[in-house]
Amino acid sequence: MKRHLLISTAVGLVVAPGAGLAADMPVKAPPLPAPIQAFSWTGPYIGLHAGYGWSADPNVRCDVAPGAASPCTDAGVFLGAPNVNANGFLGGAQLGYNWQVANWVFGLETDFSGMNVRDTAHFATTDTNYANAQVSSRYDWLGTVRGRAGYAFDRTLLYGTGGFAYAHVQQDYFDSVHGTTSLSGTKTGWTLGGGVEYAFNRNWSVKAEYLYVNLQNTTLNTVLSGIGGSNTAAFNFKNDLNIVRLGANFRF
Repeated sequence: MKRHLLISTAVGLVVAPGAGLAADMPVKAPPLPAPIQAFSWTGPYIGLHAGYGWSADPNVRCDVAPGAASPCTDAGVFLGAPNVNANGFLGGAQLGYNWQVANWVFGLETDFSGMNVRDTAHFATTDTNYANAQVSSRYDWLGTVRGRAGYAFDRTLLYGTGGFAYAHVQQDYFDSVHGTTSLSGTKTGWTLGGGVEYAFNRNWSVKAEYLYVNLQNTTLNTVLSGIGGSNTAAFNFKNDLNIVRLGANFRF
């Protein structure tokens, strides 16, 4: 009996210090959650867009010699040319690159749009020598190369944009007596605008933007046979456009 008691006491003295040490050992803390990475607009992107365009200045100026017969005159009264309010839909693609510094975002973007922006307007004259007289404008495509600068509120970017613009434009004069006179070609100019872009995630964003496009004017010279022979009428078209469009971008 005494022997068993001595063995039990010895075992207790050996085990107890180990148990105490185990109780005093520090418990490993759970791992900290990974820090949330701030969103960045830096990088290249490509995308598509669709929108609507319309004439910013539909006025057409008619220049004729004083007293000369022309479709701009009715019963001796100069009425001028009708307004041509070209309008229609457009769609295309864009390519660009952004650099973000703190909350400021700077970038370059180029885009190209196919367009169906057009209008035909009829003269008010009742002179049968200019029966069915009309003028028209048509915009077939538009391209721009622009800088962008804006301020980012995390995934929301407000920006302004501006740069070089170019487009293919055609203007026509027609009447039933003299037929059609046309002038077409590429017009260059500038564009200014702004927009807002929102990023759903690291790769995808959507945007809405407005552009004012100012292109070179067109002067269409026509030779018209009238009373006393032939004369020339010059029609001056302003090729300024308002553009609104929606787009989506994929960032690499």
